[in-house]
Amino acid sequence: MKDDTRLDVFTTEIKSCEDCGMCDKDWGDEPACLNEDLKEEFCTIPTPLNEIWDKCPLPLKRKQHPRNPFLCVDIIFEIDNKVLLIERQNPPHGWALPGGYVDYGEAVEHAAIREAKEETSLNVTKLELLGVYSDPNRDPRSHNVSVVFIATEFSGTPKAGDDAKETGIWARDCLPELAFDHAQIVNDYFERKNK
Repeated sequence: MKDDTRLDVFTTEIKSCEDCGMCDKDWGDEPACLNEDLKEEFCTIPTPLNEIWDKCPLPLKRKQHPRNPFLCVDIIFEIDNKVLLIERQNPPHGWALPGGYVDYGEAVEHAAIREAKEETSLNVTKLELLGVYSDPNRDPRSHNVSVVFIATEFSGTPKAGDDAKETGIWARDCLPELAFDHAQIVNDYFERKNK
């Protein structure tokens, strides 16, 4: 899933906050999502909903919409004792494990299979849980919790798709600089494998 697709959900929720004028940006009395002149610009900014509620001047609104982490998945593919990575098209740029956000109403296992197909063109038929990574600082965009899976059975040829610019297969001892905490995740995977 592209990083900005979740904004549709945010915009829908913001519409219920008729008192939030986003005054610190001097956008007037109308919520940004309802102002047609600003809507296009607003909807292209990947601002988490939590940050928007922080700007609401009404304490009651902040209580009604508590800060919660966002749920993501990442997938490890091992091919010939090497790990499959994608080069990201969207910020933060760089190499990373395939993965993305879990859709509302979607099981994390299904999200992992979907994201794997979208970003690598690989068909995953069996997954194994590696772990859950929840450090609030693991992602510079927002507090994103990732459920990390190992693809233990899959088919196809890796080919970049969706928001992946390129795919690459890397040995553990010559990995590129990885986005987020993915270097730690890859290290945890090989440590577990070699036990």
